[in-house]
Amino acid sequence: MDPGKSLNRPSPIGVPPLADREDAEAAIAGFERDGFHGPLNTYRAMQPYFDQAGAFAGAKIRQPAFFGFGTEDGMIRMRALKEGDLTAIVPNLQGYLPIEGVGHWPRLEAPEIVNEALVGFLGRAAAL
Repeated sequence: MDPGKSLNRPSPIGVPPLADREDAEAAIAGFERDGFHGPLNTYRAMQPYFDQAGAFAGAKIRQPAFFGFGTEDGMIRMRALKEGDLTAIVPNLQGYLPIEGVGHWPRLEAPEIVNEALVGFLGRAAAL
């Protein structure tokens, strides 16, 4: 990974427009009440996940696949993933969709774009 790139991007002020206000307020109240331990446990569990996933090192994903992502997703920006990087391990890649200006949750930030792309991909995959 390129250490010059960052996962950080500006946070929205208040509840972002992609979020349901009631859901966001409930999440904030939960964090204020219980702390942030639950979400952090995801990161604490990563090493065991990677240890188990090692059994699949070098495996290819052969079923039809589609990769859509937000160009502002810090994970993508750090990895600088290109379509050619995927085709070696996903030889049946049927779609590669960078969504400009969108972050880590494209299905919430750009649902119309994601839905249209997925419905098209599923229609093409069903015809195979």
